[in-house]
Amino acid sequence: MQEQRHHVRQRLSLPARLHIGPAASQVWIRDISLKGVLIECDDPQPDQDWLDRLAHVQILSDPELIPLIELDVVVVRVGGNCIGATWQKIDLDDLIALRELLTANLADERLIEREMLELYHDE
Repeated sequence: MQEQRHHVRQRLSLPARLHIGPAASQVWIRDISLKGVLIECDDPQPDQDWLDRLAHVQILSDPELIPLIELDVVVVRVGGNCIGATWQKIDLDDLIALRELLTANLADERLIEREMLELYHDE
């Protein structure tokens, strides 16, 4: 499979809630960037019907399960028990929280700042 990522991704292992359709599931964030997220889903297993669906993700602190970031996403990839999702818009508060999450998990802060500037100029 050809690499299609344009932003540096940071590996994580954080709990999250995924709301897709009327259902909500406990899931795990496996990696994240300024434009997308890889989510591991165990129950229910994702299927191809999830492609292009809108969903809402709450990234939670571990172990307190306090919401850190909330994002409206679109499912762009389904494989095994994981989905790849991206967002078209992100509000400033969530963008700042995402940057802090990335830098707190040892992502290169200079690279994050450069990517944030690129996002700003793309809009």
